[in-house]
Amino acid sequence: MARRRTHGAQAVCSFVVVRGGVRTGPGVGSCGRKVEAETETCKVVIVTGIDYPGHKWKETAPALADQLRKDPRLAVDVVDKPEFLASEKLRDYQVAVLHFMNWETPDPGEPARQNLARFVREGGGVVAVHFACGAFQGWPEFEKIVGRIWNPKLRGHDPYGAFEVRMTDVDHPITRGLQPFTITDELYTCLAGDLPIQVLAESTSKVDGKNYAMAFTLSYGKGRVFHSPLGHDVGAFNNPGAAELFRRGCAWAGGLAPVPGTKARKVAFLAAAPSHGEGTHDWDEYARLVKDCLLRAPNIEPLHIEIHDDAWPANPAVLDDADAIVFFADGRDSHPLKEPRRLAKIRELAKRGTGLAFLHYSIDPPEGAQPDLTA
Repeated sequence: MARRRTHGAQAVCSFVVVRGGVRTGPGVGSCGRKVEAETETCKVVIVTGIDYPGHKWKETAPALADQLRKDPRLAVDVVDKPEFLASEKLRDYQVAVLHFMNWETPDPGEPARQNLARFVREGGGVVAVHFACGAFQGWPEFEKIVGRIWNPKLRGHDPYGAFEVRMTDVDHPITRGLQPFTITDELYTCLAGDLPIQVLAESTSKVDGKNYAMAFTLSYGKGRVFHSPLGHDVGAFNNPGAAELFRRGCAWAGGLAPVPGTKARKVAFLAAAPSHGEGTHDWDEYARLVKDCLLRAPNIEPLHIEIHDDAWPANPAVLDDADAIVFFADGRDSHPLKEPRRLAKIRELAKRGTGLAFLHYSIDPPEGAQPDLTA
């Protein structure tokens, strides 16, 4: 079994679960309003009402809403006043879909700016659609929220027409299994910014031959953000590939599995009591920290995590259907597997393919377990 040692709270959100279990990457950050993987509803508000004259928001907003509602977990409302973002009612929703651009009109104002930033920072999701990249001009924080913004000094987009959208990150939960699709839309070339983003899909301009992001994600505080410049007209939103991309992105921003019916992986955390005095190795605290981190992580599959104190469940049978088991404990004489029956149980589960992870001192096996835990 592969091993990786981690040290204390600074490292608890970066570990590997081996032998067929869930794999996580280092330091993906925490984002997304905390929603357990089995939660099956998400309230979404599409904020629209003003835009560039060439964008028919009265037609596109209902079309987008209809496409999102094809995921029965998404309860979608539409408001046609961007000033809604200043309202406390915004907090009734898990996701705000920004589908407006204040073209030659004032933006929704300072209260809306601050309320939106607080909403996302505290865990609300955001989906930025098409020319929403041009909203809130002159507000530097908006770029931090949506990752890329409209730069009027750049070429705006290719001529309206057909182009291919291809997935560049095939392992992300949003794009996993999605195939390239052709869409008739505007291929935006005007997005600017240098903040780190996770590009999920891109297209190649027929004008300059460069690749441009057509979908990407980022985090702002605890909030998840999905941004796509697709969506010029009703036809674009009704494109099956684009519609699926927006549905998945919206569900993901709200903390749900992007694909309905995705079964959450079951992970058991075995947390031992502190062995070096209180405040030194608070394994139960570390376990809860890791659980919180993983449930908010933006790029891993849905998880159902159970924490068992005293380093072992009262009923060991609950481990039988776990996809992975993570040990938060000291090693050697204090190792939770020093009891032969426990070691035999873990040996049996490992042979079935259950993933195992050993954090910090739990990597040091008890007497008699070296052949199992050091291979």
